[in-house]
Amino acid sequence: MRTGFRNLVSGLLLVGLPAAGASQGRRTVVQYDVEFSVAGSQLDRNCAASGNDILTGTLVGLEPPDPDEPNEYVGTLMRSTRITTCGSRTSAAGHDVVCSINIAGGGFPKVVLTVDAGRGEGYFQYATDSAHWAPPVVVPPPQGQAYSQVTGTCDPAELAQLEAEYDGGQTAGSPSGQPIEMTALHQARIPVTFPANPPRTLWTLRILARRP
Repeated sequence: MRTGFRNLVSGLLLVGLPAAGASQGRRTVVQYDVEFSVAGSQLDRNCAASGNDILTGTLVGLEPPDPDEPNEYVGTLMRSTRITTCGSRTSAAGHDVVCSINIAGGGFPKVVLTVDAGRGEGYFQYATDSAHWAPPVVVPPPQGQAYSQVTGTCDPAELAQLEAEYDGGQTAGSPSGQPIEMTALHQARIPVTFPANPPRTLWTLRILARRP
């Protein structure tokens, strides 16, 4: 995360967090209601993959972006996953055979969306360093029970690994570390959809609302 954004967050935490629309110098605190989604069929075209992986919630950032700098938006999203896909395992006879993987899960990851308007792209990732993650305005986070369950006919060790990796955003649609083809949010007409463009990008981003 850029030093300027980190210092800004520290300052906001010390003096009190502003409401959406509050001015921070020449910049304004802005909130976006978002939906990130990927269809199971996009993840593996070699088998009848189905279902979807979806993250919804509110991201917060400061606008307009600094000239020639990527802009960052942060928030806690709600993830819901139902994906059926396939893998391979070694049979008792020593042959590779197709096996099934069923992924169900839900969680509440802290995320960062970095938008580089000059390059026409965004980058979506989980915020793994909590010390450097804080929104410039507090938004009530979604509530619920986080869980993951992976079943199927593939090797039990592989299924257990996929289940353990769910919280880190590396299972099913693997949302952490995904590119998004998009333009600057402060110039977009809301609502707007930035669709997936396989094979370069698999995830779709929908901006549902902006405040103010």
